[in-house]
Amino acid sequence: MKKFFGFFVALFVSAVAVSCTDQEKGEDYSSTVERQKEIVKAQGHPHELLTRLHSEGKWEYPQASLTATPTDSVTFDGLQFVNTATSANVDTAVLIIKWTDDKEWTVGDSILAWGFIFNRADTISSEKMLREVAAADQRLSVLLLNSGISVSTKDTLNYAVGGFGYNYAVRSRVPLSYDLESVKKDPSINFTFDPGAEFPTPYGQTHAPKDPEADIDAAIEESDMTGVIEHPFNYDVYGYACYDFDWWSLRRNVSDYHWQSGWYTGYWAFYVKDELTGGFGYSGAGASQRILQNRSVDGWVFSAWSGDMSGNYTPAVF
Repeated sequence: MKKFFGFFVALFVSAVAVSCTDQEKGEDYSSTVERQKEIVKAQGHPHELLTRLHSEGKWEYPQASLTATPTDSVTFDGLQFVNTATSANVDTAVLIIKWTDDKEWTVGDSILAWGFIFNRADTISSEKMLREVAAADQRLSVLLLNSGISVSTKDTLNYAVGGFGYNYAVRSRVPLSYDLESVKKDPSINFTFDPGAEFPTPYGQTHAPKDPEADIDAAIEESDMTGVIEHPFNYDVYGYACYDFDWWSLRRNVSDYHWQSGWYTGYWAFYVKDELTGGFGYSGAGASQRILQNRSVDGWVFSAWSGDMSGNYTPAVF
């Protein structure tokens, strides 16, 4: 993502431009400088807001592991499986999604789990599992944004998970809307919709969408079949990706629909483990970077900066 090259340079300059008086502060100074140098990642993507909050001592990384929670002991009991295997030698993984919108359609927490079976010989990413599960479960919706490759870090970032939705009432995707006018006014978003802007922009955007509302409508309509909303304002098309997840919402905010999306007001935190038992670890990688092993467990929770995977999960029925 070309956006972050300038961000890294500015952050580096701010970290080293300190006075002799600051250097005399000893350990406190060293700790502050280390914070200022550190780039905080969400789903493997450099996150400007979290980096700034962390450098100011206002945000800490979520717990590396969680103990004594129901999701520490995941089992295959009761799970329905999405089976993509074509051979007898298979591995099995689990996907768990935790919504934090206080809607509890079932008894307990709003946490759903799916099983996933794949060929042992295949290299399968968490992104691939998300796509396959969403295609199989017609109640589930996933918003994915192709973010390309970071010029600065050379990381293969690929897809950011912007939102998850679920329809408890019927086998249908949740109805979504997109607030284009708010996206255009959001100072956190550096993607431009102005066809008269100077291209390429400092962030690498090559041109503006001709009909952005039509693009959004087409993406949502296509997701009715696939379960995946392929964000149209992405790196492949425009040379820069639009992190506008905060401005996707439900058209009808009723109790039997889940939808949470965001990047700057909250985000989908990624927790992982490669055994059914034991605590999750907060992942520094994203869905495209994580390669599944036998008995891998992926946990997603919508977080206003401090979410975890604790709670009781329920097998999804599809």
